[in-house]
Amino acid sequence: MLVLHLNDQIDAKLLIGMYTSAGGSGPFRWQPGVLTRAVTEGRWVLIEDFDRAPAEVVSTLLPLLERRELLVPHWGESVPAAPGFKIIATVRSFNSIDRKQVLVRRNAIGARHWEEVRIISPSAKELGELAVQRHPRLHAYVPRLLSLYTRLEVIEMTGSFGKQLGRGYGPHELFRWCSRVDDILMKAGVKTGVEPISEILTDGIFLEAVDCFAGNFPTGQQKSHVIDVIAQELHTSRERVSYCLGVRKPDFVATADTLRVGRTVLPRKKLRAAGKLRRTSQSAPFATTDHVLRQLESIATTVNMGEPCLLVGETGTGKTTMVQRLADSLNRKLIVVNLSQQSEAGDLLGGFKPVNMRALAVPMMEEFTDLFESTFSSKKNQRYVEHIAKAISKNRWSRALTLWKEAHKMVQSTFRSQQNGSFNAPDEPFTKKRKVDSPRLLALSTRWDEFAGRLVTLQKHLESGSKGFAFSFVEGNIVKAARNGDWVLLDEINLAAPDTLESLADLFSHSLDERPSLLLTETGDTERITVHKDFRVFGAMNPATDIGKRDLPPSLRSRFTELFIDPPDKSLDDLILLAQVYLGKGSSEAVRLASDVAHLYLGIQQLASNSQLVDGAEQQPHFSLRTLTRTLIFATDIAPFYGLRRALFEGFSMSFLTPLNRASISLVTPLLDQHLLGNSKNKRALLLQPPKLPADAGGYVKFKQYLMTKGPFPVLTQDHYIITPFVENNLLNLVRATSTRRFPVLLQGPTSSGKTSMVEYLANISGHKF
Repeated sequence: MLVLHLNDQIDAKLLIGMYTSAGGSGPFRWQPGVLTRAVTEGRWVLIEDFDRAPAEVVSTLLPLLERRELLVPHWGESVPAAPGFKIIATVRSFNSIDRKQVLVRRNAIGARHWEEVRIISPSAKELGELAVQRHPRLHAYVPRLLSLYTRLEVIEMTGSFGKQLGRGYGPHELFRWCSRVDDILMKAGVKTGVEPISEILTDGIFLEAVDCFAGNFPTGQQKSHVIDVIAQELHTSRERVSYCLGVRKPDFVATADTLRVGRTVLPRKKLRAAGKLRRTSQSAPFATTDHVLRQLESIATTVNMGEPCLLVGETGTGKTTMVQRLADSLNRKLIVVNLSQQSEAGDLLGGFKPVNMRALAVPMMEEFTDLFESTFSSKKNQRYVEHIAKAISKNRWSRALTLWKEAHKMVQSTFRSQQNGSFNAPDEPFTKKRKVDSPRLLALSTRWDEFAGRLVTLQKHLESGSKGFAFSFVEGNIVKAARNGDWVLLDEINLAAPDTLESLADLFSHSLDERPSLLLTETGDTERITVHKDFRVFGAMNPATDIGKRDLPPSLRSRFTELFIDPPDKSLDDLILLAQVYLGKGSSEAVRLASDVAHLYLGIQQLASNSQLVDGAEQQPHFSLRTLTRTLIFATDIAPFYGLRRALFEGFSMSFLTPLNRASISLVTPLLDQHLLGNSKNKRALLLQPPKLPADAGGYVKFKQYLMTKGPFPVLTQDHYIITPFVENNLLNLVRATSTRRFPVLLQGPTSSGKTSMVEYLANISGHKF
């Protein structure tokens, strides 16, 4: 069956067909679209959200509805539908004020040709039967699970939870909880469902319910209300609730093969010596506070269950950082895709683009290396792989193609000669055998066949003489990640157009029966791409409370397990631990200063929350944990030159003072003096002290009390540049912000206020090209 998601961005040409290079170069040729192939092959076609399709697409489908034939303008004829062809469409309804289902009819064209069938939501009894059929082990638990779900549904209908959540309770949440409970019982050895379970398992069932039904609430009265209802229905005492959600501290322990995050144990990917992933963020400071560990535990559970996860929270609360840390700890590659209103489906999934031969060969080399090391010994064949890499580096495409073909022939011979025998795993003793019909080796054989198809495409490019240029379908980063089993984080997911997100809707599905899949309609291929079993998708968004922000469509949002990420900067103890981690626990001075840093940050936040601070644009500033960590990183970078206490003062001045107007600066400066310079006898003299010159002092240029890195160009004096006290203060702020060359700098001010001239002046006096 072919599933099509229609939206305002869909083009009828993608369904019928168009002229493309079809993976080759030279003259274009006609390639049938997915709908044309389905009609000629007699497939079933399921069209999702038919009411959102543009009129052009609906008109294209009209002959199919009337006469069972598809008009193909480029062929100048009609294509009769093969026996077995059937077309089915879905339209979403919504509940009116009186809770009746109402259909939105946008496309009246051809409405009389459809046979309408109304699908009503399953009753509570039917939901229970479905849950037991999916999870027979839960037959004794389903009545209690349904009781909680029904009660929450009733409370939601009364409006007790408010409307700002952007989602409600539905079967998605119930079945998600059932899957988690079944997983807990299975791992505990429960077979029939009537065995007594321990208190730890009972706590696990309660925590899963909190994540599924209350995880999308921010901390507050609403979330507490939901948790109370869950505790009542599961007969969990207040003491146990307090222990599970407060006293209990999830552990974060990594071994060679697994990573334990609280109640969840995840397998770690084994890295080959020849192809280790870059793990640059693993070395970055990361404070595992109690708050962060609880959030990581919830995220890790979604990874374990294969659920798409949506993280909602204000800017700077650590949404991306936590996912990145978890991916690094599991040796997984995380691809972050920043979405916006201009994002289109082609940017995410791919499209036909002009590419050079290197753009085709380099991804093939990466795929070949992974395949070859999974099939043969990388140590024994190291020179062979090096020969191919050398050919690609020197643009010898014919040589690389020949070597790849030889490798594929070797693979075919190996699999063919041992179909009835056994197969040695790479780098394993010959006494250790694997059956060639194992799922892993069958998947490996399929990947080799796909690679052989790419070799044919590459050969066509070479034979046509297109050694420097080709026209090919280039897969997007999301498709590559789905094939390779990487992780994808869709940042600012709510900024993208709903039609763009609908093209990824299949990736957000969570089914017990089969893995998610993708259909690339632009290629004209009716076969779907089944994603790798290790592929995971995350979404991140800010709450739809600011101008320009909006909620996700409910149809997409319900597919995610939603977790609200509360600001992690409310606890003094957590802030002290974070400051110690970034400043270095080994230093006694850093340990003492950590408390001062935490109190100072909370003091500034208190002024901001009381609306006592405004920035240069007369807007309320937004300070978050991201601002604090930037301050601490800056301070540790310049501490060798200024000392840690002075470095912290400079860091807080850079991050918290420079955005403010003069009145707000006068409110914050006393806090900096109190917490960072309180024991100093002459505070102003300390701030004006010149920095300690490094060993390579010739590589720096001094500007007042700051150092700038000297560039490769001659230093140019700027005697014509007039420096008033006001300009000097701005220059000092700019020099301080750029001194570590780590953070981007945004200069905000009215036209002709000297922003560009300041940058040019500093570039000239420090030997940099402007």
